[in-house]
Amino acid sequence: MSVGFVGSDSVGADSGGSVGLVLPPHSADHLGLIFTFGDETGSWSISGATGWTKLVEYTTSSGATHTTALFYKKFTSGSESDPTANYDQSTQQISASVHVFSGVDPTDPWGSSSPFYSRAEVQNDVNPPNQSILTDQDNSAIVVFHGATHNEISSAGAPSGYTLGEALLGVYRNNITAYLLDSGTAGSKQPGDWTHSGAFVYQDNTVWTIALNPYVEPPPESLDFGAKIEIQRNRIA
Repeated sequence: MSVGFVGSDSVGADSGGSVGLVLPPHSADHLGLIFTFGDETGSWSISGATGWTKLVEYTTSSGATHTTALFYKKFTSGSESDPTANYDQSTQQISASVHVFSGVDPTDPWGSSSPFYSRAEVQNDVNPPNQSILTDQDNSAIVVFHGATHNEISSAGAPSGYTLGEALLGVYRNNITAYLLDSGTAGSKQPGDWTHSGAFVYQDNTVWTIALNPYVEPPPESLDFGAKIEIQRNRIA
């Protein structure tokens, strides 16, 4: 089974500390990912829906300080509650996006050994380079996330060969995603740079790369010769 894209949503706010996301139609065993961006130093959490796990969170160490985080959840039904993303700095600009994928291995979703992600902090670049990732399994999907400060991206562009997902643009809350559903043979994968349009002055960025394992049907159980003979006897009887 190959990984498929189901749907997404994104929302931003100039202040208030929380934004509500709307899940697309979904089913049990779909995988949800949430990418959050907040200006300055802070911490992210999810409310309104149980089961969301914070995969990673990072605050930049230089430049225009901002905090990004990634959350995930394996859905158990087709009626999951809509999540709310909360930032503990209520006066700052924030954004969040949710992305739902099908065909991801429900017991081992991450297509790369620990760490399950790669990250880079890039200053003064409207089209920062994405980070490579080493996939463990053939046909893994690759998802790249870009959080950026300032209002310098006029239109978003995905890396070459990738499909642009959510592209929420704003002064200090740019929240952009792209994905490649089948990356081919397992190994090192290097997404290209982002291809946004805009005029660079001050923009600082955090970019993330993750890989998702496709679900592979287990082979049918092999019966030994004696078991096959017994089955045949039962059929004759």
